[in-house]
Amino acid sequence: MTLNTRSPAYVIVFATAASAVFTVAIMALYQFTEPTAKLNARLAEDKAVVEMFDLADASTLTDRQIVDLVRRRVAGPIALPDPQGGSVNVWIAYAGDAPTTPDLRDRANVQAYAFDISGVGFWATIRGRMAVSADLKTVVGVVFLSHSETPGLGGRISSDAKWRQTFRGLDITPGGGAKLIYINNVAPETGPPQHGRHVDAITGATGTSTAVETFVRKDLDRFRRAAAAAGLGAGGQP
Repeated sequence: MTLNTRSPAYVIVFATAASAVFTVAIMALYQFTEPTAKLNARLAEDKAVVEMFDLADASTLTDRQIVDLVRRRVAGPIALPDPQGGSVNVWIAYAGDAPTTPDLRDRANVQAYAFDISGVGFWATIRGRMAVSADLKTVVGVVFLSHSETPGLGGRISSDAKWRQTFRGLDITPGGGAKLIYINNVAPETGPPQHGRHVDAITGATGTSTAVETFVRKDLDRFRRAAAAAGLGAGGQP
């Protein structure tokens, strides 16, 4: 029997069979690579945590040392209720080894707290974390874990470590020098750097910078409310 390769039935059968083969192959490849992809994603997050909490210079550490450092010094997340609804995930960095069962009432050796920051950027959602000092007065560090911003412009929130470092030491006390996080588009040639008072917007990425300012303010307020309710900070009572 001669097979009519031009018949509709043949085309349908061939397309169905080919789709099934490719689907099985893709699923098998996904199953094979998924564990490695998850490990790489977790390692990238751990490197970001080391930078955010300023635990060490990650570039001088092996992957194993980075993982061990985070596991040893950082606890969390711990969900703190927000008095206005919902909760805030909080991570705690310790000057020494983190306790096996962290207790927010025990603030001995606490180096910093961190919380999630997220919001819609210029193109899509930006997700990251911000760390603040144990007395909740200054920024320790900020990292951005995922985004879809334009490479070389808004994408610098994750690729430009020097820009992220300008957040360090920023005064975030209510009524303090920076009040909240203030990103001001000031060209360097207009005057001396004012690090500790504001963070300059990324050149050519006003939309991304404005979005970061907006959601950092929002999430910092949420963290403050939850931290106050939990008695964290210089004036809080456990």
